[in-house]
Amino acid sequence: YSSDCGVALRFRPDDADALRTALAAAEVEYERIEGNEVTG
Repeated sequence: YSSDCGVALRFRPDDADALRTALAAAEVEYERIEGNEVTG
C-alpha cells in the first residue's frame, strides 16, 4: 500500500484520522486475502 501514501496527502487534514482507520482496515483485509490467493 505504499502507493496510497501519495493519495493520503490529497485528503483534507480533518480526514486524516478516518483515512488512517480506513487504510488500516484495508491493509488487514488485503493481507487476509493475499494469504489465501494473490490478487494483484
